[in-house]
Amino acid sequence: MTIGELARLSGLSASALRFYDRQGVLVPAEVDAVSGYRRYAPGQVSDACVVAHLRRVGMPLDELSLVLDLRARGQVTDARDVVVAHETRLEEGLQHARREIARALEALETAGPATARVTVAGPALAAALAAVRFAVWESPDEPFGVLAGVLVEVAPDGLRLVATDRYRLGVGQTAARTEGGAVGLNRGWVLPPRWLEEVVQLAAGGDVRLELDDVCRARAGGRLIESPCVAGDFPDYRRFLDVEDVRNHAGADASSLTRSELLTGGAGTPVGLAVADGSVRVARPDDEPVVHVNGEFLLEALCGVEGVPSLVLDGPISPLVIRGANGGLSVLMPVSAP
Repeated sequence: MTIGELARLSGLSASALRFYDRQGVLVPAEVDAVSGYRRYAPGQVSDACVVAHLRRVGMPLDELSLVLDLRARGQVTDARDVVVAHETRLEEGLQHARREIARALEALETAGPATARVTVAGPALAAALAAVRFAVWESPDEPFGVLAGVLVEVAPDGLRLVATDRYRLGVGQTAARTEGGAVGLNRGWVLPPRWLEEVVQLAAGGDVRLELDDVCRARAGGRLIESPCVAGDFPDYRRFLDVEDVRNHAGADASSLTRSELLTGGAGTPVGLAVADGSVRVARPDDEPVVHVNGEFLLEALCGVEGVPSLVLDGPISPLVIRGANGGLSVLMPVSAP
């Protein structure tokens, strides 16, 4: 049949069919050597319909090719598994979108004068800062504005601190008492880490009262110190890390990882990680590493963890998540195997 006939039967346009031919997804049964006209076999109608349905729900071309290839080889169950996995991602994406919309609606409700007033225990603030301090951008030769600061967010469940240098990310969280109801909720302020360290020292184990606005103030021990915010917009870390989702993922015990193992090849050397009996270890010669990360970065992240650390390893190209007690999270970008 001609490309026009297949288009009418499948719901795909002729231009779309030409595109899928060029991409190697749905190749004609034959192409006239002189005219270049494409001819399709009757059995390709079903394949074209599958393509039409799955592209409407955003399946990537490589996965679409895999589905058709598996089907052609009679591996229909495997083809269905690929489709179901895509459906699961769509459902998770919808859940994430709903959470972000809910946050946006909350932010709309609380728009207006936004001086947030929060009281937090000094030791708890110190622990949250320790969980993220390693991820602050420190290079004096290549300043990156907000990446040299710590994002402080007033969340419904307390105070959240976030830092990232593009290669790793830390999230620290602690309970806090807010004043003024919802004022300041879901807002963020980027503050110099050294000022936050001064605030922790000022608290001396007591409470700290933070007033977060264009100029941020901290009151503790009868003293007041203040700091302007770091200018610029902090990266939207939620785009690739949903804190609530990560907390619910199964993790593996990482308490047996040692400094000597992680730095065996020297600072900055990639380290392969494997899982055995529910625990994470540096990969041995007979192990198949799940992921490779910068050993020095991982050590720094583990040093900021409260309690027994656990790692969420989702594969060789997925970020490695380090979890601690009290909502602390760190994320490391994977690196290539040595």
